Amino acid sequence: MTWQNVPYAFEKTTGELTLVIEKLPPIEISSSFPFETLITALAGVIAAGITGWVAYRAIKENFALATLQAHLNTNKELAQQIRFAGAEHVTDVIMLASTFEQWHLVGNKNMDILAKGVFPEEIQVPIKAAEISKNKLLLLIRPDEEGCKLITLTADLQKALKVCFTKGYFTPEEKKSFVDAQNAFIFGCHEYINQSLS
Repeated sequence: MTWQNVPYAFEKTTGELTLVIEKLPPIEISSSFPFETLITALAGVIAAGITGWVAYRAIKENFALATLQAHLNTNKELAQQIRFAGAEHVTDVIMLASTFEQWHLVGNKNMDILAKGVFPEEIQVPIKAAEISKNKLLLLIRPDEEGCKLITLTADLQKALKVCFTKGYFTPEEKKSFVDAQNAFIFGCHEYINQSLS
């Protein structure tokens, strides 16, 4: 029996089948240079390169977006902290001025102890609160040009308050100057937040 001119013996058995190949035909490879394979491989490399480049750009842009969002969230939190600290400082300064005026009107009017730098106990608590709130605010402000403007407004507010400590009360003009310093400080806080943290 032969198969494609290759002779092999075939025996028919009932339980087992045995196949014996006595002679193998010669194997010949006769083809030209595989341009199709090369072109297909090159197209695959180009497609993979484009996909990789797109993935790289997407990851890079997503990272930039995540960084920007984190920066915006940080700025938003810092702006909120500055708002709270500014409002607290203005409130503490107003309460200090009010407490001092009341003390001067109805309390012990011993101005000699004030000249020595000693404040009565009822004035020490508002002074401490105003100093703490001022320091909290100053720690939140960046030491740049916009921050220096806000620090200057803080100093102007303190100068307006100092007039009250000198005499024990505000004249109507000094009271207006004090209120103007408060408003300028609050507006300065808003400007600082808009310029530096937006």
